[in-house]
Amino acid sequence: HSAPVHGIAVNPSGNLVATASWDHFCRIFDTDLEKEVGVLSGHMLGLYAVKFSPVRRDLVATVSSDQTCRLWSLDSGECISVLEGHKDEVNGLSFKRGTNLLATASDDTTCIIWDAERGVAVTTLKGHRNTVYGVCFQPCGHLIATSSFDYTAKLWDARCSKDVQTIRGHVEDVIGVDIDDSGWLLATGSDDKSCRIWDLRMCSPLAVLQEHSGEVKRVAFSPYGRLLATTSGDTTVRLYDTATFECLHILSAHSDHVFDVAWSPTADFLVTASHDRLWKVWRPRT
Repeated sequence: HSAPVHGIAVNPSGNLVATASWDHFCRIFDTDLEKEVGVLSGHMLGLYAVKFSPVRRDLVATVSSDQTCRLWSLDSGECISVLEGHKDEVNGLSFKRGTNLLATASDDTTCIIWDAERGVAVTTLKGHRNTVYGVCFQPCGHLIATSSFDYTAKLWDARCSKDVQTIRGHVEDVIGVDIDDSGWLLATGSDDKSCRIWDLRMCSPLAVLQEHSGEVKRVAFSPYGRLLATTSGDTTVRLYDTATFECLHILSAHSDHVFDVAWSPTADFLVTASHDRLWKVWRPRT
């Protein structure tokens, strides 16, 4: 990549990595062959995030500053759908496990839920007062979590598109958001340099992780939920034990902000994307 790598994802089989860059391209790498196997080109401005479909082996989604989400066929390398509806940059992206539902988060303060199979918007979530940066689905429930520059995270009921809970505690922009496999642990990462853990059953804070010396960008629970990864402007990634919230590992090889992190399906490796234009593979000792 010729510009910062802002988004990264691993496919459900664990053999492909997709990177999304401000150079306008999404690149596909085969981890077995250790080489690039595709380039997805079509966005007019830089890319913010990328995700593989959980149900269609050949489908990948990207979002961009050009206000669109694009769906691509990995088999052909062609764009098969352009999802238009946001009125400003699109920052965040999430598929709901086992479905064609896709959520996008935007500077226009909304989150749009799409049917990726039909390429149409299903509903729009409105309630934040500033940029919505992150979004994720509860793996096996009806909740959607969003993170915003209004210093809050929100929980929404996907069945009725209603804002059911506003989560306050951060004192600066909330960037990253993720829900673990159990569906009841929520992590948020913020420009206030902290990651906060919340119990969704009580909507109560469980822990505040403040070891990073820079803003916390993205947060990602590992499959099976044993570890939590946090990326930061301090150039490191930290791995926490979700039972104790003790920091087990500090991954430090990037030379600039680490924007994104993604786990392999079996949690045997994770990948990171950075402002230094590089992406890296890590195999943490357990």
